Amino acid sequence: TLYGPKELTIDPKGNIYLVDGNKIRKINNQTIITSFSPVAAGFGVIVTIKGYKFTGVTAVSFGGSSAVSFTVLNDSTITAKLGNGATGAVSITYSSGTATLPGFTYISTLISIAGKVINPSAAGYKSITGATISITGGSNVQSIAGEYKIYNLNNGSYTIKATKNNDINKTNGVTTLDIALVQSHVLGKSLLNSPYKIIAADVNGDGKVSTLDIVYMKRLILGIDTTFTKAVTGEKRLWTFVDSSLQFTDVTNPFPIKDSIKFIALNTSKTNQTFIGCKLGDVNWDWNPLIAKPARPVATKVQGELKLETDDNTID
Repeated sequence: TLYGPKELTIDPKGNIYLVDGNKIRKINNQTIITSFSPVAAGFGVIVTIKGYKFTGVTAVSFGGSSAVSFTVLNDSTITAKLGNGATGAVSITYSSGTATLPGFTYISTLISIAGKVINPSAAGYKSITGATISITGGSNVQSIAGEYKIYNLNNGSYTIKATKNNDINKTNGVTTLDIALVQSHVLGKSLLNSPYKIIAADVNGDGKVSTLDIVYMKRLILGIDTTFTKAVTGEKRLWTFVDSSLQFTDVTNPFPIKDSIKFIALNTSKTNQTFIGCKLGDVNWDWNPLIAKPARPVATKVQGELKLETDDNTID
């Protein structure tokens, strides 16, 4: 039987020989690889391996990296699906050892993930610069003018997540007016009219909007705190981000949110992977990336109660 450049022959006594050019080697019960096709391939490609005594093979690898899956079709043929392989030898493992054949070339198809990071507003969306996009197994990148791109990824599974705590002005977008709006929402007088506003109002991240969120908003405005603390994890944050593909089943109760984007067995580049950024406490969407130093309110105590005063609002 002829497999590529090598030939298996059997003599009248039943001995098996491998003929490779001018070389003849007696193999009998040895497991060997005689050829594989294609000799160069990338992620997800099926490689056919030919040889002898494949029954009982327990593993297949390419350049030391395991195949995603493989099937022993018969004693002389295996098909294996490439994962993140490497250039080198094709190897099969069986009960008493390993058989290898050099000459495989792994074709790496580097991929990328790109998208936008934006903040909702009454007029549409505003671009967010300086958000960090973290990715499992890769290097973090920063959003610039509301866009990001992660380059040079191998095929595989990834999770990306956006964060932002680098605001020079921590209270940018968070004012006494926001406190009044959240207070009205909690009391049921005037409900916030967007799921993203409700998400922004939940500054302590416990999945609901309550008077406790109002307390934390006051502390941020007064400069007592410089971030909000997520109740469950203790994470310090000023923003929360939502996968733009999330479809809210109830816009009046958008929790729990989907704050990451996952890719399973990614093998092609992805675009339009967008995060909606909610500045925590900013429920009237007036966060302004151009503001350098927002004015702070005056805090006074009246009959033992803290009151925050601005030109046009006094909030209890």
